[in-house]
Amino acid sequence: MGKFGMAALLALALAGAMAAQASEAQPGIPAPSLPYMLEVPASNGRSVYIEQVGSYNRVTAVQSAPRAAARIAQDGARNIAHVEQRGEAAAAAVTQRGDDNAARVTQQGAGQNMLALAQIGHGNSAVVQQRAVAASSNQATIAQTGNGNQVALTQDGGDNQATLAQTGDNNAMTASQTGAGNQLTWTQEGNYNADLGVQQQGGSAIAIHQSGGAGGK
Repeated sequence: MGKFGMAALLALALAGAMAAQASEAQPGIPAPSLPYMLEVPASNGRSVYIEQVGSYNRVTAVQSAPRAAARIAQDGARNIAHVEQRGEAAAAAVTQRGDDNAARVTQQGAGQNMLALAQIGHGNSAVVQQRAVAASSNQATIAQTGNGNQVALTQDGGDNQATLAQTGDNNAMTASQTGAGNQLTWTQEGNYNADLGVQQQGGSAIAIHQSGGAGGK
């Protein structure tokens, strides 16, 4: 277990992460509780908090943004997390429980990016790219409970918001937000829900709920 950074980050856990265990994820149950967001530092400064329990977990954290905060917690085996914070201001909280989960986060741009990501189960993956333009912010909250789920989110612009949650196995989400003022809420329950490939190009608000799935069977 390794711990680095400011004591203030110790209190910013991902609040219970998600109550459901990976082996218990079944169709029809509510979407998992979403993790809490870290705050971007108010003044120049960088902080990283890393906690790992288990075997062969790996973390890479790169910070060049003058205002950056990262919290990464992994519990299990062979989990991988990569967080890269460049540009002006960024905050990312990542938690992974289980085995063989992978998260890759890139935050950049002249604005402010914020991300909360939780993966509970085995073999889940998330790729998030955020680029905020000046005098704006992008926010994303992602929660996955189950096995073999995949999320890919791109936010490129300003004042975009995305909340994505999957409960079950082998579900997929791909979403892209470009321009400004997009809002997306997307939940999926069950197994093998098909990837809808959502694209928003400015001033769009979308809410999606899928249940059942079996699209890959």
